[in-house]
Amino acid sequence: MVKFNKIPVLLIVCVVIISAAFGVFLLIDKDDKENNKILFDKAFTVNIYGTQGEGYVNIEFNEEYLKMFKLSDNTNLSKEHIELEVNRQNNLSNEDSFTIKITNEKILKEKGIEFDKYKMTYKVAGLKAGTDFDVFQDFKIYIDEGVVMLDNSECSNFVKDNVIFFIKNKLDSYKEGDNVIVGVYIDMNAATDNGYNIKELEKEYVLIEQENNQ
Repeated sequence: MVKFNKIPVLLIVCVVIISAAFGVFLLIDKDDKENNKILFDKAFTVNIYGTQGEGYVNIEFNEEYLKMFKLSDNTNLSKEHIELEVNRQNNLSNEDSFTIKITNEKILKEKGIEFDKYKMTYKVAGLKAGTDFDVFQDFKIYIDEGVVMLDNSECSNFVKDNVIFFIKNKLDSYKEGDNVIVGVYIDMNAATDNGYNIKELEKEYVLIEQENNQ
């Protein structure tokens, strides 16, 4: 019968356990260092709005994610600390490419902030063929006892739901014959969803009395 010496076996087991633990520690340490880098595609949400040939880039800073990281002075990172540059932002079509770049990389690193990458290139896809849309179609403006009335009652449902009309050249008082410029606030996301190209965001009108508007 061969007898085994228990001490060397225990030592070997201990060495294996310690080595494994040390290896795990190194992996965790490596992961921690990698996780300490800000992920570019988590820091920013890139949206493409508009229609084919009229697409444009919209970038949202993910503030909740950014503030998880601190600068060297222990303040939370925010969008005010990051400078971005887009090489092409408007008049985009499907298959076009554009690049977003962080331009103050050196300053950020000096403040203890590091990204996994400092620029990314994106390809445009999913833009719909656009249809020119006149938000002023069926809109009426007239004066009633000195009060200017902005009437969208005969406009399309899209206009009623997504467009707000306002007078850009406000006057102290109004009378028939006055020239007024009407502007619009419009939900461009809704315009994109409907495939509309909004060409005109203001229009000039000559005021007429209500009875003459019937």
